[in-house]
Amino acid sequence: MATLLDIRTAIKGALIIEGTEEDALIDNAIRAAIRLMQRKRFWFLHKITTVTLSSGALSVSVPDDFAMMDTVDLIDGTNRYTENNGFALLEYDNFKDQYLTTNLTYQGRPSACSLFNKTLYASHAPSADTTLEFTYYKKDIPLPTADGDTSVWFDERTWCCKWGH
Repeated sequence: MATLLDIRTAIKGALIIEGTEEDALIDNAIRAAIRLMQRKRFWFLHKITTVTLSSGALSVSVPDDFAMMDTVDLIDGTNRYTENNGFALLEYDNFKDQYLTTNLTYQGRPSACSLFNKTLYASHAPSADTTLEFTYYKKDIPLPTADGDTSVWFDERTWCCKWGH
């Protein structure tokens, strides 16, 4: 996989730039391109992982590399609850209106969830640890800053930063 130095060198070669005066500007432009591209839903950023919603808990943190939610399923024993099957992913305002308007803590299998500030909130506190399967789009953490740093965007198939696609 290419490094930040490799990408910078390729850009400088294409633009016929010599010396190191522009290196910081080029590195900043590379990181800006990565931040821009991370907002898109590319197949190579798609990731699936599981987290545990602890017994009695109403929330769980999303993974550190989380950028954007695709789906979240609740797995209860051998049963899988999805958006179309008893476990809705709601916009936070709708979720708040339905489940957070009182000081009550609803108990039982969660029937809905919502994402807010890197935390996934559940409609009900489960009576046992419950598995949630996240399908989401990941981001680079941290963004490359040193010459030897790599990025998912520096893979030969995804040189989006170099070519601006």
